[in-house]
Amino acid sequence: MKLKWTGIAVATAMAALSLTSAEAVAKTKACWLYVGSVGDFGWTYQHNEGRKAAAKHFGDKLETTFVENVAEGPDAERAITRFARSGCNIIFTTSFGYMDATLKVAKKFPKVKFEHATGYKTAPNVTTYNAKFHQGRYVIGQIAARTSKSGIAGYIVSFPIPEVIAGINAFMLGAQSVNPD
Repeated sequence: MKLKWTGIAVATAMAALSLTSAEAVAKTKACWLYVGSVGDFGWTYQHNEGRKAAAKHFGDKLETTFVENVAEGPDAERAITRFARSGCNIIFTTSFGYMDATLKVAKKFPKVKFEHATGYKTAPNVTTYNAKFHQGRYVIGQIAARTSKSGIAGYIVSFPIPEVIAGINAFMLGAQSVNPD
């Protein structure tokens, strides 16, 4: 998983660094907005590992910064706006709940590139990225079906967002591949 996030961050930073000569800057400033703490050893931690890998890979061609523990909603919009005003060339908004705030700020800053994690809305300067989480959830469904003594398997989720729905479907398909009943 770490390798995938690192690859995503490096690939996106490369896109930011491949500006045309008219847009080229001496140093690209890439900024990350985190919903949690970089010490959570989870979602935010992995994004931050990708940020650090991009910084190491590009050296003095890339300046990075981040803000952690930013709540979704108005706080996110304010933080994204601060990033855009501070000269960020590319901004990573790393929570599904940042989607609408990202789009709103992107309209005001058309020269800034935005990368939104797990979302589905885009704009000329906003793209989305994600990992193939459903693949692991398919395997988990297979394991659940193989180990269930009753033939019943459960899957608990938090929010009905596209990534979560895809995970539910993958889990069920994995379970059905082992036990069609």
